[in-house]
Amino acid sequence: SKRSWRKKVKRGVNTPTVSIFVQVYNTAPYLRRCLESVLALRGPWEREIVVIDDASRDGCDRILEEFGSSMRVIRHPKNLGANATANEGYAACRGKYLIRLDSDDSLRPNLLEELLPLLEGNPEVGLAYGDVALMDMQDRITSPSGTVQRHGRPAVGDEFFELCAENFICAPATLVRREALRPLLPVPSEYSFLDWYVTTGIAHRWKTAFSPAVVADYRVHPENQHKRMVGDGSGEKISMAVLAALWADPWRSEEKRKVRGRVFGANYLVYADKYYGADYFGRALRCYGKALWLAPGLLFRGGGWHRALSCLVAPKWIKNTKRFLHAAR
Repeated sequence: SKRSWRKKVKRGVNTPTVSIFVQVYNTAPYLRRCLESVLALRGPWEREIVVIDDASRDGCDRILEEFGSSMRVIRHPKNLGANATANEGYAACRGKYLIRLDSDDSLRPNLLEELLPLLEGNPEVGLAYGDVALMDMQDRITSPSGTVQRHGRPAVGDEFFELCAENFICAPATLVRREALRPLLPVPSEYSFLDWYVTTGIAHRWKTAFSPAVVADYRVHPENQHKRMVGDGSGEKISMAVLAALWADPWRSEEKRKVRGRVFGANYLVYADKYYGADYFGRALRCYGKALWLAPGLLFRGGGWHRALSCLVAPKWIKNTKRFLHAAR
């Protein structure tokens, strides 16, 4: 229950300013880089590092032993899953501010210097975030900056509806205020990707703050959880469930009523394009249709109408053309 959860996260007397929670599962090739980046964070603020290894089987335990007492390590005897591990980590952290970091990503030394003053100086801000660089499986930087596109919005402000329409905040570049996070815990077990649930939930009632500095490196995998969730359709279901829960909350109900079509339509368009790219043309056409119904203007920007029409009249030709172009590379 929410009440028992609040008892779990009650802070002790010696409260660190920042908690960095690293979530580990079978990421041995990247784990050392991740943990070294956490230890290299600059700034005078007291911090704690909590690492939870969710029963990795690839030697992560040996790497964790190298770091000795510099961090608190919790090891699971059997795999509990990402959500259960995240909730355990959130409960274990005592800091006023918190970062949740997947162990294949890494932080830049300037992260706390850039983000923590935004929270300390703006008590109405629930989360602060920065830009990220993208890197591949070999640690090569493929996009050094400019990943976060904010379209000229002020650095500090209300980004709730923008964030509901587009998931532009990257988890490793986000520092959250515990007070803003607490009402969202525990994360519901059905939300297998939890970061958007957390960021939209905080932005629902708090302002956000942005630093244009690159503060983290985000690893792009050829096959990751998001691609799997396109294949089984669970990504769309979770996104729509998160939105439905937010819109069911009476807070800001009049504002929500006015932008519902645009926000829900934008999400259907995102999934339509994802399905289209993965050759799920029936699903793509369904989502294009929903986007057209909810926010007709969105479909006529960026070629959405063209892709919707091709799903309707020539899906087999599109699939064969993709196969031909892939084989010709």
